[in-house]
Amino acid sequence: MQYVSGKLLTEEGFVSGHLGFEDGIIREVGKGPRRDALAKGLVLPLMFNAHTHLGDSFLRRRFRGFRGERSIPALFAPPSGFKHRELRRASRRALVGGIRNALLEMRRTGTGGFCDFREGGLPGLAAMNDARCGTGLRGIVMGRPAGLGYDREEVDALLKVCDGIAVSAITDWEYPELQKLASHALGAGKLFSLHASEVFRESIDKVLDLRPSFLVHLTKAEEFDYERVAVAGIPVAVCPAANAFFGLRPRIDLMRRFGIDVALGTDNGMISPPRMLAAVQAGWEISRQGGLRPMEMLRCALTGFRKILNVPGGISFKEGAPADLFVVDDPGMYRARDPAAALVARCGAAAVSLASSRSGVWKER
Repeated sequence: MQYVSGKLLTEEGFVSGHLGFEDGIIREVGKGPRRDALAKGLVLPLMFNAHTHLGDSFLRRRFRGFRGERSIPALFAPPSGFKHRELRRASRRALVGGIRNALLEMRRTGTGGFCDFREGGLPGLAAMNDARCGTGLRGIVMGRPAGLGYDREEVDALLKVCDGIAVSAITDWEYPELQKLASHALGAGKLFSLHASEVFRESIDKVLDLRPSFLVHLTKAEEFDYERVAVAGIPVAVCPAANAFFGLRPRIDLMRRFGIDVALGTDNGMISPPRMLAAVQAGWEISRQGGLRPMEMLRCALTGFRKILNVPGGISFKEGAPADLFVVDDPGMYRARDPAAALVARCGAAAVSLASSRSGVWKER
């Protein structure tokens, strides 16, 4: 049996103890330290990255020297934004390699699952499925048509190999075409999602009339919009670290105040590494003055996705449960009077010394 020891995260905060696990299953939850532990520190359940675009991860290094316009429309708007031009030119090897490297980075930095918006139609989905093979990460993969129009046969083919359909925004589509697309996905029992009010405020009525399973961003939404989303019971994925690149700020505190279930993501791989701890710190920096508590911020990363997937559960470690966990090795955080507050304030640079999932155990050398 292998052990981790230190302070274990629960719904009430961190408590001293240790976990024993074997063959990917927690076999022992005990009090007090273990001298023979593989890793010691703050022990947390694996996080879930609720919004990614991993297809452009291969562009991360090249984008550092990019001299063109760095606005969201210029970089990401289909079909002629920088990202889409580069995706069309990319070799399959570069695309798959970039996605796989990003997934492995997730795994060793405390993430156990992700929800990706995959561009490129059927070939794009095939690249993702090849890239994630053997990573052990739980993937919710959202496909989209190759173009900006609805084709029944194409959507049927997409839905056979993905978990749902996700598009860029209502402003990129002819609305009747988008209605057909959403209706088709939901009618097939799949998810439907889209970015909403990211760069400017969009009609929340039109967005909600599509009956989305969840929304992404809402950085330019207003309180009326938050209220409508909350009443509709629709969860929202936000990406504070990536949004900061464009000077945008998701109002996580306001969303939570209205009762919206919020999940954290990292967005485009070319501008934001898929490190959820950095997203947690970025979210905390913009939300703490709005009254958000440290444990609420952690829940966004750990359990916020459950509403999206309709999966019950909270923050806990139980015997017989999967050993999906990671350990943050930071003496300052460990000794802090409030480890949760110390973690959210400084976790962007924290060292993950061990991560365990169904794919096995990764340990920092």
